Amino acid sequence: MLLVGSAGKKALVYPFFIFFGIGWGSTAAMFMAAAADLFKGKVFGLIYGLLEGAVGIGAAFGAWVAAPRRAFAGIYGPGQRQKT
Repeated sequence: MLLVGSAGKKALVYPFFIFFGIGWGSTAAMFMAAAADLFKGKVFGLIYGLLEGAVGIGAAFGAWVAAPRRAFAGIYGPGQRQKT
C-alpha cells in the first residue's frame, strides 16, 4: 500500500486489493466451516478460538523460526537442496 502512489501502473493495484479481499474472505469462512464440521458441541467457540490463536502465533513467529534454520542449512531459494 505504500507503493500505490509511486507505482507506474496504479490500475493494477486496485484489482489486486479486490481479489485479495475476496480470497481472504472466502478462506476464513471455509476454515470456520471445516472446524465446525470437525468439532461439534458447546466447546466449539473455545476450540475455534484456540485454532485462530495458533494461526496468529504461527504467522507472528514463523519467519523468526524459519530464518535461522534456513541460514544454518544454507538453503536460500525455493527448491534448493542443502549444501554438502
